[in-house]
This record gives sequence, structure tokens and C-alpha cells, in this order.
Amino acid sequence: MVSVTVGPSYRFTVASRLQCCMLQGVGELCRTLGLHQSDTGRLAATCIPYLSSRQPTHLQQASLQTFEELQIIDPDTVWLLLCDIYCPQPLIAPHPAFKDIKMAGSEERNEYTDNVTILMAGPRTRTDRDTLQVDQGMVLQTT
Repeated sequence: MVSVTVGPSYRFTVASRLQCCMLQGVGELCRTLGLHQSDTGRLAATCIPYLSSRQPTHLQQASLQTFEELQIIDPDTVWLLLCDIYCPQPLIAPHPAFKDIKMAGSEERNEYTDNVTILMAGPRTRTDRDTLQVDQGMVLQTT
């Protein structure tokens, strides 16, 4: 992914703006159009790389917005995908008749830890989010 290896000036490129616009709009679009739960996993898997701390901040924020919209559509699928990236606690079966689940995501910190932790804490309200504002085609982060 190009946006991982570039410098701070990348945020002013057409490619960066296109990625950000896509991430900002795709979650709400899917919810509005009534995306089926079976498609949620594919879309979420496509957006996972943008949760990396190596991505520019504005793309991480836009990806968080997308995942929050997808959590409304299919919270279980999103939760399982996030656990596959970073699983802060081992999943213990509620009864001995069930086997414990071992997820691929480890308990060790990685480049996705901070953003996955935010998403696993539950959906944020709009006032909790950093507001992303579009001004003359550039994405500006405001607080």
C-alpha cells in the first residue's frame, strides 16, 4: 500500500484525498443501501490496512469511521475480524462443553493495537469523534 511508505506531503496528493473520501463515505453508503451481512466481512477486510499506525492519521480516522458504520450492520463479523488482528484477551468458552477459541491475533502490541482497541471499546458517539472536515478538497482534522 503506497500510503504506508510515503512522507507527510502525501496527504496533499490526489491519491490520498481519494482514499480518504472513499473511506469516509463507504461505511455510511453501505448502511444506507442495506449492505447484506455476508458482504460486511469483505469490505472490512479491505479496510483493515488503513487501521495501521503506519498510515497517515487522516486515513486512520476515516477507516475508524468506516468500521463504526460496519459495526452497526454486522457487529459480530467486525468483532471477529478485529480479534484476528489483535486479541487483547484470550477467548474463553462459557461452558466446558465448548472448546476455547484461539484467534490468530496475538495479545502482543502491534501496529493495529491502538485503533483496534478503540473499535472494540464500542461505537463512539459523533461528539467523541475527531471531526473530519473537508475544505477545498483537502481533509483537515479538527478538534
